[in-house]
Amino acid sequence: SMATRAVGQIESAWNKSGYVVNRLYLAPSPPFPNNKKFPLLMYKNTTAVTQDQDTKKLLVSNGWKEPWIWGVYEYQHYHTNTWEALLCISGSARVQFGGPEGNVILIETGDLVLIPPGVAHAQVEKHGEFALYGTYPTYAPEVDELRGEPSEEQLKNIENCPVPKTDPLWGDNAPWGKMEELF
Repeated sequence: SMATRAVGQIESAWNKSGYVVNRLYLAPSPPFPNNKKFPLLMYKNTTAVTQDQDTKKLLVSNGWKEPWIWGVYEYQHYHTNTWEALLCISGSARVQFGGPEGNVILIETGDLVLIPPGVAHAQVEKHGEFALYGTYPTYAPEVDELRGEPSEEQLKNIENCPVPKTDPLWGDNAPWGKMEELF
């Protein structure tokens, strides 16, 4: 239950063999629903996994769509029907998660963020040539984008959206096993 989780506080989800994954549970912050079930996941410095590989190909071979290269919108927005993966490939930025009252997190080159459906996000500031690969799981439908209150149907989408079957960087071979192990 939410009661046993450190809502609004970054916790360690995995820290072994040089790999660090942090998680952040976010309470609803109207009009933003955020996600009651699933945390934001932040993989720190994944270059050990991605070095010497065509990262774009890696994401696609691991069951994620052909990524786009961009930053993050400067307004709070969220998706109701998919998870989103953002891999920082250059520069850095502070990105706020959870709405205007939410946590502001520094994302640096090599960091990967996995955003559950419903979780609002907005870029606050950027440094250097900030750029991300952004992608969705291959089975994701036409992705929606909301800035306000979700409808009943959209809340159901958030509730029923499946957890990605494969890790964007590790595929089926993540050191922690299935993604659920990080929740």
